[in-house]
Formats: sequence, C-alpha cells, structure tokens
Amino acid sequence: MDDQTRITILFKEYDTLRSEISVRITSAFNLWNIAAAVIVIWATLQAKSLGSWLILIVAAGILVAVWVLMGIHFTQVPPIGCGLGTS
Repeated sequence: MDDQTRITILFKEYDTLRSEISVRITSAFNLWNIAAAVIVIWATLQAKSLGSWLILIVAAGILVAVWVLMGIHFTQVPPIGCGLGTS
C-alpha cells in the first residue's frame, strides 16, 4: 500500500471519528437542555418563597456554567491531520 492510499484512509477514519464526536456533543447538549427545562419548570411550580427562588436561581446558574464549560471543552479540537505520518 502506497503512502497516498494510507493518508486517504487515515483522513476517512478521522472524518468518521469527527462525525461521531459531533453527534455525541449534540446529544450531550440536547440532554442538558431537556434536563434544564424540566428542572426549571418543576422548580417554578414548587417555588413559593424567596428562599426557593434563590435556590432556583443558583441552580440555573450552575446549569448555565456547566453548559458553557461543556461548550468550551468541546470546541478544543485538534487540527485536521494532527499526528498523520508519524507512524
């Protein structure tokens, strides 16, 4: 097998892995969005005092922080072709 064929195969494998990662990232964000919506709806129905509203606001802040950190983590992707030709 010549080098050009090996490089082509490696690029196709890389593309496949990237698409799988993209699907997992999308699924993770969708799960967090659904969980946040359920928690907010439930909490607003339960909140009757100022303390309950403060807990709701803190919980929402934590969910937003986790969501943002996930976004930052998932955008740190290695460049295309990283590590190719090193074997």
